[in-house]
Amino acid sequence: MSCPEEAHSSCHKPREARAERRPGGAEPPPTPGRGHATAKKGLTGALMAVLWLGSSAPAAAQTPPPTPPRTAPAEAKAARVTTQEIECPAPTPSQETGAEVAGKNDPQQAATKAEDDPVLALGHMLIGVQLAGTVAPGKPSLGLGASALSWTEIFEGTEEKNLHLETFFSLGGGSAGFEGALQGKRLWGALFRSGAHNGLAARIGFHGWIWGNNQLYSSLLSVPEGELGWQFARGRFLFEAGVHGGAVLVGRYRPGVEESRKLGRSVDYGAYASIITEQTQVSLEMTRVDSLPWNSDEKPVDDLHGTLCLIPIPVALCLRGDWLHGRSPAASPRVHDSFYAGLVIGLPLLGPLPSGKLAR
Repeated sequence: MSCPEEAHSSCHKPREARAERRPGGAEPPPTPGRGHATAKKGLTGALMAVLWLGSSAPAAAQTPPPTPPRTAPAEAKAARVTTQEIECPAPTPSQETGAEVAGKNDPQQAATKAEDDPVLALGHMLIGVQLAGTVAPGKPSLGLGASALSWTEIFEGTEEKNLHLETFFSLGGGSAGFEGALQGKRLWGALFRSGAHNGLAARIGFHGWIWGNNQLYSSLLSVPEGELGWQFARGRFLFEAGVHGGAVLVGRYRPGVEESRKLGRSVDYGAYASIITEQTQVSLEMTRVDSLPWNSDEKPVDDLHGTLCLIPIPVALCLRGDWLHGRSPAASPRVHDSFYAGLVIGLPLLGPLPSGKLAR
């Protein structure tokens, strides 16, 4: 086989290297049949190259797209499990267990769970109008009036922080003249439990009110004021009853047209009770204001206050009343009894929840 002219130097280089290795630089004697074998070998290689090129061209054109490598059975199973874990849908109602369905459909079980929740806030708040009447000594003995009001009473807290809150505000007028009321109670303390749903509540704070019209007037500010009561609370039901007392800083009592009586340098003490449910609230409080020293000739003044509310949302109906009994002035031989009562039609704003939040 002959070399091309442009590559003759590289083709003859091995021959020259072999010539240099022989002594004297003599050419080796030619081998018989070597040229014929070389030509035959070159012809065979060329033919094979032509056949390979002719067969590979159509195959390249008809080559199918590469198929992804087959995954081993174990690897495919692991991939399916991973996909199921990631894309697992939420269970349908038909897939829920019998216990879960029974728990959702059993009202007794749901009520039991609500009763076991800790009661952190129970009470009501409403706004509305009040139609009231006053009965007191003097002429006229009966006075009628109307007023707008807001009222709140809440028991709230835990063992470490317990609160009793009450507020009342009204403004109006009628045949007894201008009338209004402002009352507030805020006592903080703790609840010492003796059972899962009951315990001893001890609080301290302040209590005061000022209310009246031209026929009847009463005011008092007690600081500090304390409460000590027994409380039972479960679910949406609360009952608390106890005693209260404090030091009266200022106060005044005037029944009818009689001269008003000052209540400073006195103490107040009495009892209270409250029942609160989801749609009812009953509160009763008895307060006696006694002058110091107790051996003086000034007789005490008694004030009995009560509230009854029915709260079938969206309307609330309440009855409120006060009965006052005492002498005025203090040295007077006459003891007067006075009454104030009102019918309230209101809109409930807050209601009790065992979770501790206040919501309608």
